Amino acid sequence: MAIASDTPDVAILSFGTNDILFLYNVVVNWGGNPSTLDIGQIITNYRSLADIATQANLSAFFALTPPVKSTYIHNPLYNDLVNDMNNRLRHTSSAERFIDFHTFMVDPTDFLNDLHFTNSGQTKRTTAAVQEIKN
Repeated sequence: MAIASDTPDVAILSFGTNDILFLYNVVVNWGGNPSTLDIGQIITNYRSLADIATQANLSAFFALTPPVKSTYIHNPLYNDLVNDMNNRLRHTSSAERFIDFHTFMVDPTDFLNDLHFTNSGQTKRTTAAVQEIKN
């Protein structure tokens, strides 16, 4: 029963894949140029949720968004947007608050399909999260 009264100590904020895809589709479907897509709202959402987590006495960690598989229909623009978002995230908080879900993903080994991970990909994400939280 110990788990029934256990409360979280951390919040891992992991956005990106669907958020960027949603914005990309809105821009494209409304006749815009996807290369001008502004991911600022995603960054704002990260910051807002980090503030909420902090107010709840949780340590907030930003998870850097992983890339998509090289065969993904919107690649390489999509991965360029992921890289841009991750870079902007790095400038919003101190380095010890990041969990890297990006640099260690191997294409195609860690991808089940274009966007989702195999067991090896999920294990890498879990390992990265545990390591950062413990440090």
